[in-house]
Amino acid sequence: MMFVKMYQSMYDGTLARKGPWEALVTFQQLLLLCDHHGVVDIHPEVISRRTLIPLEIIDKGISELCKPDPESRRGEEEGRRIIPIDSGRSWGWKIVNYSHYRALRDTDERREYQRNYMRQKRAKDRFKQPTETDDSPIVEMIPINTGEWPARQSFVKEMERVYQAVDVPLTLKEIRAWCIANPTKRKTQAGVKRFINAWFAREQNKG
Repeated sequence: MMFVKMYQSMYDGTLARKGPWEALVTFQQLLLLCDHHGVVDIHPEVISRRTLIPLEIIDKGISELCKPDPESRRGEEEGRRIIPIDSGRSWGWKIVNYSHYRALRDTDERREYQRNYMRQKRAKDRFKQPTETDDSPIVEMIPINTGEWPARQSFVKEMERVYQAVDVPLTLKEIRAWCIANPTKRKTQAGVKRFINAWFAREQNKG
């Protein structure tokens, strides 16, 4: 999905309609290999090695891309796709309309980023733990690894219904004291209720 608009722009132009195909293939690679100024300061042999495209295809493509194109939709440099960056050597080029292709690529990247962000957000929302909305009075604060968890009156009543042989408020105080004395063994937000239930179950069995 990346660079869709950038490639569509190439496929709609004279380079795709009239070829040769070697020029189109080479131009695609130059757009990927250039720096943020559109400069490809790389020898054709290195381009061939990096892209695994035969050197003769790269050489022919570069030769064609340096030629004027009277039918080009953009008039810079007489329609040439690339121009030499140094007249004293036979390699190293600048992509003439790089700012145009960079803008198209940035648009694709932003859209791809947004798609991935929304996909990850939906996945997180799907597995997000529901937020507790219980606003009944707090009976005891149980230390956990990220702070303290409030044992509210509604929770106490439910524990008293299940563990009828246990003095729930008193046992919660014992649990709080144990957590204070054992800070490295404190439970997580998700695991504190399971820890308290296990404690109550042991107390119930003793009773």
